[in-house]
Amino acid sequence: MMSMSSPASRNPFPPPAEIRFDSDRPQDTPDISADRAAWSEALFPFVLSPAQAEEAFRSWRKKQRLAPGSFKRAGLRSTPAAVYMPYWSFSAGTRSSYRAQKGINVSTDTHYTETDSNGNTHTRTETSWRTDYMPVSGEHEEMFGDVRVPASAYFDRGLLDQIDGCASSDPVAFSPAYAAGCIFAAPSFTFAQGWKVGKSVIEQRLRRSVTRRIGGDSVDNLKIDTEYRGPRFRRVLVPIYEIELDYRGKPFSYVMNGSTGSIAGRTPRSFAKTAALYVSIAAIILLVVGAIVRISNL
Repeated sequence: MMSMSSPASRNPFPPPAEIRFDSDRPQDTPDISADRAAWSEALFPFVLSPAQAEEAFRSWRKKQRLAPGSFKRAGLRSTPAAVYMPYWSFSAGTRSSYRAQKGINVSTDTHYTETDSNGNTHTRTETSWRTDYMPVSGEHEEMFGDVRVPASAYFDRGLLDQIDGCASSDPVAFSPAYAAGCIFAAPSFTFAQGWKVGKSVIEQRLRRSVTRRIGGDSVDNLKIDTEYRGPRFRRVLVPIYEIELDYRGKPFSYVMNGSTGSIAGRTPRSFAKTAALYVSIAAIILLVVGAIVRISNL
């Protein structure tokens, strides 16, 4: 029987400290074995029981507006399977120098005087826009913590990214009681591969931060050079429920965060519901266009 965690029952001992590594030579960090004990330094415990996960999934299905009613009532293949996914959790300070073109939108109004067939004079204004660019450069410092990267291909990473996050901000030290009755997803990527993904995530966040820092109406040709300071990582196990069902002869698989209950996966769509939605949107567009035409003819 899998043991669910509670604040009172959590392991009181903190997890091991983060490990320093060379961000320029991640291949020098040894890859440990796929044995669960080697990965069991820290984990985020399951908060939801299998029964709670099943109920949460049932509620989630009811909220899928375009899903067929028969899909919402379809039974699961079995009780949700509790899986501990191995992750690397990266932390690092960054100092970046950047250069870019900052765009400012400028409007120009041109006034035209026209005379209609009845001899009445009307003034018409047309507004044109252009973007003026200016070179900008500067420095940006930012800390990143708990950038999680899956170390296993057990689940699709695109789905895992949709349910990332945990109810608690910090992992706890491993205890066998937490893993009882759970599946361990064996690692399938090297540390160097993991850091490549983690670094890419940090770079994407840096681009957003620097773009906001530059301001303006647009930013073009942004170039960023980043120095990583004190990069660290920790191996953690993240709780994921695997949920499967069959619908009209086709398998459907879902992942649920065992800590927060967030769910990701593809759902079938009802043709009738989808068609009705498109008809409603088309009707609204026609009403808006008709109103604009009537106003312009006044």
